[in-house]
Amino acid sequence: MDTKRMSAPASLWLMSVVCFVLSQSRSTCPENQVLHSNGRCCQYVRCHPQHYVRICNTEGGVDVCVPCGPNAYLDDPTDSYFAFDCLEKNCGEANAQFAHFLTGSEQTQVQDLRV
Repeated sequence: MDTKRMSAPASLWLMSVVCFVLSQSRSTCPENQVLHSNGRCCQYVRCHPQHYVRICNTEGGVDVCVPCGPNAYLDDPTDSYFAFDCLEKNCGEANAQFAHFLTGSEQTQVQDLRV
C-alpha cells in the first residue's frame, strides 16, 4: 500500500492555518452580551410575556423586545438566550383537533357553545 506522508513544512503550514481559523472563531462575547447563532454578539434583553426578542442587526447592537402581533401570543417571558418566536393563534384548528376526541353528543355541546 502506497501512502504518501505530508512533508514537515507543509504539515506545519496546515496546522498554522487551522490554529489561525480557530482563533478567529469566537465562542464568547463581552459581558452582558449574547452570542447568537448568526455569529453576532448582541446586548442582552429580557422580555415580558406577549413579546419576542428581535436579534440585533449589528455587532454589539441591542436585542429588542417586540410585542406579538394581534393573531399571535407568547405566554412566557423570553430573553436573548431563549429567543422564542410568538406562536400563531389558530383556534379553529385547535378546536377541530379537540373535537376529534369527543363523542357525538359532546361535539354538539361544544358546537352550541361556539354560536
